[in-house]
Amino acid sequence: MRGSQMQVSPAQAQLLSMLVQILGARRCIEVGVFTGYSSLAVALALPESGHLVACERDDRCLEVAKKYYQRAGVAHKVIDVNIHLLYLG
Repeated sequence: MRGSQMQVSPAQAQLLSMLVQILGARRCIEVGVFTGYSSLAVALALPESGHLVACERDDRCLEVAKKYYQRAGVAHKVIDVNIHLLYLG
């Protein structure tokens, strides 16, 4: 995470949330979670039965994001995948 920076602004997160709601999305995927800011916006906008597949290769980032999912009460909607493990088999 050192030297990394968040790529999504608050306005962009609001747009993502609005798009999820307008489209009536029930399943979403995010590749590159970092701290979980944008994926949290998406998960909050999903219906209670919705799911977000959150793909990240850095375990530390995934752990940070998981804490925010728990705090926001949406951890049950998020299926986190460490894509680094997918490459290793």
